[in-house]
Amino acid sequence: MTAEQQRHDINDKAWEKIRPHTIGEKGTRGGNARDTRQFINGVFWILRTGAPWRDLPETYGNWKNVHRRFCRWRDKGVWEKILEALGDEEWPVPVVWNCGGYEKPETLRRLEGKVQVYLPDLKYGLSEPACKYSGAADYFDWAKRAILEMFRQTGPYRMENGLLKQGVLIRHLLLPGELENTRRVIDWVAETFRPGEVLFSLMSQYTPQPGAAGPLAWHVTRAEYRAAVRYMENCGIRDGFTQERTSAREEYTPAFDLRGI
Repeated sequence: MTAEQQRHDINDKAWEKIRPHTIGEKGTRGGNARDTRQFINGVFWILRTGAPWRDLPETYGNWKNVHRRFCRWRDKGVWEKILEALGDEEWPVPVVWNCGGYEKPETLRRLEGKVQVYLPDLKYGLSEPACKYSGAADYFDWAKRAILEMFRQTGPYRMENGLLKQGVLIRHLLLPGELENTRRVIDWVAETFRPGEVLFSLMSQYTPQPGAAGPLAWHVTRAEYRAAVRYMENCGIRDGFTQERTSAREEYTPAFDLRGI
């Protein structure tokens, strides 16, 4: 095990807090792990690095076994108990909360002090496409409240050496034929946040899927995306990202069949 791995492993104080909530230790029902603490360190290594499971260092065990056990704990609610048990203890990994934006603020308040970076989608600014495509006419109302709660927790974004260390990055995917929806999203972001407070990512990567009908059977046109970028710039949004239209390719769409994890 490298010195870097040891430095990020859970310490003795944290271990004593979470150990009563673990399952599968030797001598307990379902025990099949050589070292539960090492297993947890391995999971935190995956969370910290963002690496695929197959790249897990062998010191943490066989990656397939670690992944299977991780899934069992997830299904049994063990991870929720572990995180609650840690309380105010600093988590051994930085936390990035990646979500669709359709969140309850009271749920997010339970995460206060635990999440360094929020990555919410802001899919819709109009109720009509929200209802049509996601069955959630109230999406914008909930997403606005959720993003405001995220920002209350993190404050203005902070970058270090080109990496986002703290803050909120709002993502919006332009849909074909829905430029007005994108304008309403941009309006809210520009009116709600001052420069330097949040990051905004305007994405062009929509890729039609088999069986799609109507506008969703098309790609976003070059003219649509240029118009959206101009509108964003005219609204004064400078902190964030735009995207190459070449990203709208099928090879960038996951198969969602759990292969390669």
